[in-house]
Amino acid sequence: MISSLILSFLALVGASYARWIVPAARWYDTGGNRFNAHAGGICLDQDNETFYWFGEYKSSEHPEGGGISVYSSKDLATWKAHGLALGKAMMTLHLVPYIIIFLIVFLLLLLLLVVIIISSLPDILESASHEWAADLILAVAPVEGHPWLSPTENRIQRPKVVYSEETGKYHMHWHADDNKYTKLLQGLATSDHIAGPYEFQHAIAPLGNWSQDFGLFTDYKDGHSYALYSNGDRVEGRDVYITRYNSNITLPKEVVYRFPKFDLEAPTIIQTEHSYYAIMSHKTGYRPNNVVAFRADSLAGPWSMPFLVAPPYTRTFSTQSSFALRINGKKKTSYLYMGDTVTWPIESSDEECYHSESRNTWLPMEIDDRKGTLNIVWHDVFDLNIKTGEWKPVEGRTYWARHARTTGNAYLQEANFAGSGVMATGIFSNTSMVVFEVDGAGKDQWVSFYHQNIDDMGFGDQPYGNPDRINGTWTLRRISSVIVNDDESAVHTLYQKDTHKSIILSSPLLLPLKKGKNKITIGGLFNGKDYHGADIEKLVVYPPENI
Repeated sequence: MISSLILSFLALVGASYARWIVPAARWYDTGGNRFNAHAGGICLDQDNETFYWFGEYKSSEHPEGGGISVYSSKDLATWKAHGLALGKAMMTLHLVPYIIIFLIVFLLLLLLLVVIIISSLPDILESASHEWAADLILAVAPVEGHPWLSPTENRIQRPKVVYSEETGKYHMHWHADDNKYTKLLQGLATSDHIAGPYEFQHAIAPLGNWSQDFGLFTDYKDGHSYALYSNGDRVEGRDVYITRYNSNITLPKEVVYRFPKFDLEAPTIIQTEHSYYAIMSHKTGYRPNNVVAFRADSLAGPWSMPFLVAPPYTRTFSTQSSFALRINGKKKTSYLYMGDTVTWPIESSDEECYHSESRNTWLPMEIDDRKGTLNIVWHDVFDLNIKTGEWKPVEGRTYWARHARTTGNAYLQEANFAGSGVMATGIFSNTSMVVFEVDGAGKDQWVSFYHQNIDDMGFGDQPYGNPDRINGTWTLRRISSVIVNDDESAVHTLYQKDTHKSIILSSPLLLPLKKGKNKITIGGLFNGKDYHGADIEKLVVYPPENI
């Protein structure tokens, strides 16, 4: 009885749960810590109907080689952290508050109920679930000096996990490289348990070729798994390969198709009842671009010409393709695009940047096999039912900049592309700001800030497509300050993705709104270049999740 109470108490304290999917938001796990797993992929545990997400663990110390995080979820909205499945030795960070609380409870019970505690201790240990106990294990794996897993000398990127029926193990594959990207290999690690820890097996050149951005696809009809990879930036490379694995999914066996000289990367494939769609991004480093897709009846081709999957100039809502998930619901089959929004590391070296601002952007895909089309659909907030496969956008209330108030040198400017014909511009630091009045429900609520940010001159519209000609600089985002009801002790940081002239995107924040009228003041913060905030078209306030 006592053991059950203790475990239930530990599970509830400090937990963070979600009902909706909010693309590009700051996500938190059930331990209250930032979701830190980028450019990854999903592996579904069929036995307990649980999704496991594996992604790159980023920190200021190790932005590219910090290891591979693993999280689990029943609904793709609430995520539990399991520490590092592959990485340098460390304690799972999300357990720190649990351990502290456990010690406090244990000491209190020890003082009051020494006899009961002693007699109940075996039951406590025995009743702890395997999953809970596994979380307490140090995620001991690679350490400094390992030839392929050193957090400082190597790159551990774009992990994908698949179960091998033949070996009875989970196989993790990833792009394995040195810190100068001269090796271009594929790594393999295996584990008896889906959450790890994983044991390194090898790093190989697939069929003697180079391998850079890595993806993995399993055909749901025949069960075969395929490695997807670009073969580097050298003149001899610049292809993307679909390569079938051997029967135990340890080594690539044969090339099924080569996309020649498109110079694309970050491949992933989504399969419908009748088609395959290969989704890839262009090569622009940390700057997002227009992701494209190809369609085919067979993985061996022929494949269609590439086509855009999102509105032009949105650069796929500032994402790069990472994974694509088919959800087989009881009422509907749905498809999710799982993109990664990367932070430019030169602009910020602080841990906050890597932890929270390299984010996951997951969005529904609308696919029409008759027309051969695939479109990624933007929604600020959407509600996905894993059981039925159905999803729907959450409706919010819109507040236009036309009705906002400005201070200092900020002002309202005509904009025929904006919904109300007006944008708030000239936002700078805390001297030139824009003020909205919105209604709240007395709880934390998602607020989406629709903005235009035209600093980045990498669209090819400048002389030679290069900002240096006009003494410009690369700037991937502006950062705004958001203050709720004049509470300057709690300044919320709003990272606003780069757009283009007349292209409006949105960035979300979870804000504490009181019941009734609320004042939201938007200013500018330093982004490594200046203190400008992005131009604002509108705010959309969403109802509380009511979890």
